[in-house]
Amino acid sequence: MANKVTSMQQIRLLIQLLEKGYSFRTIAAELKLSRQPVTEYAKRLKNSCLSWEQLRQLPDAELSAIVYQPVVLPDFTDNVRRIEFNTKRCWMSKNILVTTFFKRELKALAKNTGRSKKS
Repeated sequence: MANKVTSMQQIRLLIQLLEKGYSFRTIAAELKLSRQPVTEYAKRLKNSCLSWEQLRQLPDAELSAIVYQPVVLPDFTDNVRRIEFNTKRCWMSKNILVTTFFKRELKALAKNTGRSKKS
């Protein structure tokens, strides 16, 4: 399940297992998580510049601030291709809607004219 929040109890167990030297694969199996979140959590915990002991003693709010860091989206304001795309996006969306509408109308017209010939 995507974006499932891991409990603080599991994060604290993750810290203990990392401190003991367990592999990411073993930790993932123990916590019933995939290796990707285990790797990401371990990377964030190691980048916090705190020892395992200090991490274990942190209150839940501070530990969750380390583990669940906000996602920072890249800034595309200076990307020429992105700016050009954004200016054309509205026009392209309208054309797609119009084209789809006309295709449906043509199909309906073809069905109606086909039925009238059979009658």
